[in-house]
Amino acid sequence: DTPTDTPTEEEPAMPVDPLEITERYFIFRIWNFRILSLSEFKNIVDTVAADGFNAIKVHIPWHHAEKTAGVYNYEAFDAMIDYVVKEKGMKVAISLDMTRRKGDALLSEDDIMRDPSGNLCMGGSVTGDRLQISFNSENAVEKCVAFYKDAVKHYDDLYGDAVLFYLPAFSQYAETEYWCANEYDYSAYAKAAFRGFLKEAYGTIEALNAVLGTHYATFDEVE
Repeated sequence: DTPTDTPTEEEPAMPVDPLEITERYFIFRIWNFRILSLSEFKNIVDTVAADGFNAIKVHIPWHHAEKTAGVYNYEAFDAMIDYVVKEKGMKVAISLDMTRRKGDALLSEDDIMRDPSGNLCMGGSVTGDRLQISFNSENAVEKCVAFYKDAVKHYDDLYGDAVLFYLPAFSQYAETEYWCANEYDYSAYAKAAFRGFLKEAYGTIEALNAVLGTHYATFDEVE
């Protein structure tokens, strides 16, 4: 027998009732490019709470939380979020910053985006040499996802509904996108993926040349 609450092909799922919003949140974001001392953090929270903010977004850079593969340390951030949730009675949002630092042990330079000249996509006005992962690197994506899952479970277990949302961010400015300085990914992994896309789309190098007016001998020449 089919359970009554399971939709069948003949019985489409019923739409979910819209969620009633009973509170609005005015969120102040606190950066941890340099991990703030707890006293610095508390002073900021106290000030903005007095100004009317009712939620805090805490920035957690991946490279601070995972220096060795599979070993996660959230101690400094736990103390911050404890203060927001337990002492101030405010909601928290968590920004998980997926950039890495140049020369760190977790990822190799092969896992990092590169510009058209082959340089590592590194920069920004914020502290440190911040690197954006290549989304075509299976190694980088796998480690990134593992960190995200671990962090979400950690904070869900500790704070539950006090966490409004999690925001994965990827650029040097902690944005949810490729870095906005026209430095799209020219890493070896990205080039290989793009060539695979072209082969699937055009079939033969002759077909590609006919469309683009180029004279490539093979797909491997496409940069």
